Amino acid sequence: MSFMEDYKNVFAYIREYQDNKLFIICNFSNKSIDINLNYNIKKVVLSNYEHIKRFYNDIEMRSYEAIVLDIV
Repeated sequence: MSFMEDYKNVFAYIREYQDNKLFIICNFSNKSIDINLNYNIKKVVLSNYEHIKRFYNDIEMRSYEAIVLDIV
């Protein structure tokens, strides 16, 4: 994913099956980072924090945060 190359400590990938797309993002840093996603988020499927910090398609990934998103 070319737009994720700027984030050295982020591991991200997309899984697709039929009409479903899941975007998995993991921040392996001890610092928070802001990520602008190029996808529309339908819902948060899983997160290791109770609430994610999200503003439209921008996400603040906290230290060691992992998120699974259902995307369009």
